[in-house]
Amino acid sequence: MALKYKISVSEPWDFEGSTGENVIVGEIVKVLSSKCILFQSDALLKFNDYSGKTFILKSRYENQNLFNEDDYSGTVNGALLLVEEFDQLSEEELEGSSKYVLIGKLEKK
Repeated sequence: MALKYKISVSEPWDFEGSTGENVIVGEIVKVLSSKCILFQSDALLKFNDYSGKTFILKSRYENQNLFNEDDYSGTVNGALLLVEEFDQLSEEELEGSSKYVLIGKLEKK
């Protein structure tokens, strides 16, 4: 069973996830670098005209890495991935295929 993580969303300030709180629950599906990961939500989420389940999470701060051994955490900028097939895409291609939608804190659930 994959480890569950949560993103506590601070921006947009009025965000409500599937539980009615400002939380997104899901799992890390791919580590691209120490500052960039792919995260998949357990629920389909909508941000204005965009919806999806997969996010590119990047460290919000230059000196912050997102992992420490098998523990991923930190303040992140989140972009909703706008393509379904992403396995073969580079970090740069993924960023070009996404829409910035949130700021939050990633931590184990």
